[in-house]
Amino acid sequence: MNLPRCAFLLLLGVLVFLAVVEAFWLATHLPAGDRLSMEALVVSLPLLVLLACWLLVERRRLAYLHAEQRQLTETLLREQHLWNTLMDNAPDRVYFKDAQGRFLWINPTLARRFGLNDPDQVAGQTDAAFYAAEFVQRAQAEERQVMETGQPLLAVEGQVHWADGAVTWAVTTTLPFRDPQGQIIGIVGFSRDVTERKRNEEALRQAEAKYRGIFENAVEGIYQTTLDGRFLTANPMLARMYGFASSEELLAAFATPEEHFYAEPGRRAEFIRLIRERGSLSGFESLVRRRDGSLIWVSENARMLLTEDGTPVGFEGMVVEITERKRAEETLHKANDALRAIIQASPLAIFTIDLQGLIQTWNAAAERIFGWTEAEVLRLPTPLVPADKRSEYQELLERLRGGQTFAGVQALRQRKDGSLIDVSLSAAPLYDAHGEVNGITVVAADITDIKRTEQALIQERALLRGLIDSIPDLIFYKNNSGTYVGCNAAFEKYVGKRAEEIIGATTIAAFPPGRHEHYQEQDQKVLTTGQPLRQEEWIEYPDGRRALVEVVKTLFFGPDGRVLGLIGIGRDITERTRLEEQLRLAQKMEAVGQLAGGVAHDFNTRLTAILGNVSLLIAAAAEDDPNRDVLRETEQAAARAADLTRQLLGYSRQTLLQLEPTDLTTAVDETVGILRRTIDPRIVVEVRNPARLWSVQADRGQLNQVVLNLCINARDAMPDGGRLHLETANVTLDAGQARRHLDARAGEFVRLRVRDTGHGIPPEIRARIFDPFFTTKGPGKGTGLGLAMVFGIIKQHQGWIECHSEVSKGTDFDIYLPRFGDALAKAPAPVPEKTPDGGSETILLVDDEAVIRNLGKTILQRYGYKVLLAEDGLAALEVYENHRGTIDLVILDLTMPRLSGRDALRRLLQIDPNVRVVYSSGYSAEQLAEDGRQGVLGFVNKPYRPQDLAAAVRRVLDQARNAVC
Repeated sequence: MNLPRCAFLLLLGVLVFLAVVEAFWLATHLPAGDRLSMEALVVSLPLLVLLACWLLVERRRLAYLHAEQRQLTETLLREQHLWNTLMDNAPDRVYFKDAQGRFLWINPTLARRFGLNDPDQVAGQTDAAFYAAEFVQRAQAEERQVMETGQPLLAVEGQVHWADGAVTWAVTTTLPFRDPQGQIIGIVGFSRDVTERKRNEEALRQAEAKYRGIFENAVEGIYQTTLDGRFLTANPMLARMYGFASSEELLAAFATPEEHFYAEPGRRAEFIRLIRERGSLSGFESLVRRRDGSLIWVSENARMLLTEDGTPVGFEGMVVEITERKRAEETLHKANDALRAIIQASPLAIFTIDLQGLIQTWNAAAERIFGWTEAEVLRLPTPLVPADKRSEYQELLERLRGGQTFAGVQALRQRKDGSLIDVSLSAAPLYDAHGEVNGITVVAADITDIKRTEQALIQERALLRGLIDSIPDLIFYKNNSGTYVGCNAAFEKYVGKRAEEIIGATTIAAFPPGRHEHYQEQDQKVLTTGQPLRQEEWIEYPDGRRALVEVVKTLFFGPDGRVLGLIGIGRDITERTRLEEQLRLAQKMEAVGQLAGGVAHDFNTRLTAILGNVSLLIAAAAEDDPNRDVLRETEQAAARAADLTRQLLGYSRQTLLQLEPTDLTTAVDETVGILRRTIDPRIVVEVRNPARLWSVQADRGQLNQVVLNLCINARDAMPDGGRLHLETANVTLDAGQARRHLDARAGEFVRLRVRDTGHGIPPEIRARIFDPFFTTKGPGKGTGLGLAMVFGIIKQHQGWIECHSEVSKGTDFDIYLPRFGDALAKAPAPVPEKTPDGGSETILLVDDEAVIRNLGKTILQRYGYKVLLAEDGLAALEVYENHRGTIDLVILDLTMPRLSGRDALRRLLQIDPNVRVVYSSGYSAEQLAEDGRQGVLGFVNKPYRPQDLAAAVRRVLDQARNAVC
């Protein structure tokens, strides 16, 4: 009951009491009539007052109730907000279920675990929607128990099996859910996920077991002691370390603080002092006494035990026996002393650097090799690396820092004097106790002399290999078992395989059947008898080319004289054999040419007299002289004889050539023009000339004769018709191409090719085709001088001729003439010969043949000249001395007894450097060397006609006179 209502009731009781009192008084003091009125008034007045008061009180009560209701509403809203906030942020899962196990409400924490965005979505669902079947059965049983008994299940811990297969741990409290009348209508659940706690508890349990196992089974001794040294705990290893069977024995044996293990006086005090100063110790080494009195070394890590307020109460630590390590350190110390001695005595430079590249140690050999003393380089960057090798050095340094090692790395390093030396470097990282790289050790050997020797050996091997590979001979080496151990490039080409494929193989693998048996038989014969083998045999290359080789096989020996195998050399003598054949042919033809030239020269001398005298007789005979026709026939016969001797001299290359720049196309065109009018029409003549053909230095008449002779031979080889092909071309030959013919050489040439489709030339005849007077034609069809003359003319032009022929397939003649210049314009037409002029000069005519002297004198005198005669060179010198200054020209024969024309010319030049000389000979002036031409202004070829001699003399005299003017 609230305060306003109590006040109202109290007031009402007071008014009733007053009304009763007043009525009693009136009843006793007023008359009866008045008494009723007054009683009514008395009664009604309090009632009215009472009603008024009640109304007043009720109004206030209603106002109070309204305020109280508003306050309750605000309280409910605040409590509702607090409830929602609590439920929304509660880590526990809260839920309400009805009596059928259906969810009425869940908080957001449980909704999130169910995978629901809104907790209201759970309404009407059961555990079966979210949990595994076995868990649903257990949960429903527990909830039924709570609803049936009305007793809550508090903090039940168990596993939760979810529908997605997950398993978690939870602590769950289940309470009965009652309506306002106290009836149980469901349950309220609070569930807290303790999975992480369970995991931590399990981990802690395992850790405790692990650390207990570590403590019990540790290889180090573990202990706790009081400040005075009394053991509180000790593990089995510490007991065994000190010679006790168990920890209990150790704890019992040393119960008093004055008993301890230290064998060195004051060591215990040192331990206590240091640990009090530092709070902990690491690696404190001591010599201690075991139970049986023996001494061992231990290393101790310890720290002070403190209370929460920092008061020291004892020590704890770990002890490791280091007796073996101490012994090893002693041994290592001795070994280090020995190693230092070895390093100092080593001939190799040995030094160490730290990770920054600063030198830490430096031995005597390093000082000797590089020139710096230890004091000059210690704790400084290495001065050994040249400036241009810094990047390479840094790369090696980085790799060494990474743990790599190097051995035998060759590099250039610098000495103190600035010179560079070759060194072989070996380097390895140095490690600290933790296995980390803390430095680098380097070993350097001076290999400058070795490098020089190696370089010389490499160069020598390269040179030897280059020489062997450059040798065209086939060279190979075999061991005693017949396996190839080396070969050159020429042998690779012959086998058709690379050296890598040949080396290590046998003859069987290198050659086809039939050939390898032959080679094996040869090799076995050499290895068995020890005698060299030399023979010639034909071989065939993979491309089908055949070659004649001269094979030599012989043993080769090692330094100890032991037979290592055999060496084989095969020289290709195909070309040499062919060239030897050409040389024999050339020598034969040279001999024949010399013979023919000698005969022709003597014959020319006779013809000169005959032809000259006949010409003089014809000139002197009258036109009606009956002997004039006889003289003409005689002159023609002499001219034909002169042609014959000219051919012989042409073969021997002793004819006089009128050399000038010549277009070979002109000779071909002129010859073809003649042939087309005279040749058998069944022979088709084809000509192919390039647009611009190089010129040659040649005698045009001789070239025409060459082309004509070759074409006539081709014509005669095709009696039933065929095809004659003439072709000119510019060609450039290299050294390899030039080796195919004895007279060939490298350079630029103009080639004339004359090809026919005739019967060809048999091999036995081909070797003699250039012999003079050799012919296969019948009597009257040829003299046998045609190809001989061609051969001589071409040789005289510094060229050569090649013949390629197959029976029934035709013949090719290739003529090569050296290039003189570019293509020439068309040559002007020849100027008609005119009658030479005479003169009055004095001429000395020197010839060993009297008939020639008399003929020359007669001819020259008829042209008005004064003539002096000499029969040889000595007589010529005498005549020239006697008539010094009066002789205008000397005509010298080249071949004379006692003193030849060349020798006489040299003597004349000594007498008079300005002497003017004309040579006269049946040989060509081309036979003279350059020193034999000095002072020679002309040449008269025997046999000559009178006008030829007169023209040559006049030409030289006019030339000399013009030179003076």
